[in-house]
Amino acid sequence: MSTRQYIVNLNQLQDISTFSPPLHTKTTERKLIDETKGARNFALWHGEVGPGGMVELHVHEEMEKAIIILDGECLFKLDDQEYRLGKGDIVFVPPKYPHQLSTVGTTTLKTLVIMAPPPASLKEWHKI
Repeated sequence: MSTRQYIVNLNQLQDISTFSPPLHTKTTERKLIDETKGARNFALWHGEVGPGGMVELHVHEEMEKAIIILDGECLFKLDDQEYRLGKGDIVFVPPKYPHQLSTVGTTTLKTLVIMAPPPASLKEWHKI
């Protein structure tokens, strides 16, 4: 059995199909690790949010989420607080916490998003 299926290279993202979840504007998401790679308890996505893009205020009922900023800047609203985040920042979003993201400036925001449990479908984004 080959273990190569368990390795993903961030420099080869062009080989991974893209999508945009509900409530996301000017975004491109790629599933790096999910059930297709054998992950049952979490998912890892790479996200890009273009200048002027945003993720509307929403919640996840059961999912915990960690967002790692790889490049760019954003305003991140978590519950009733807003933070300016940039490269190297990591934010944890507990279940049922309203959160929103909008890009700052002219640079594309690049992120890694860890979700546990993994979303069963894209219907898990609940608008506030």
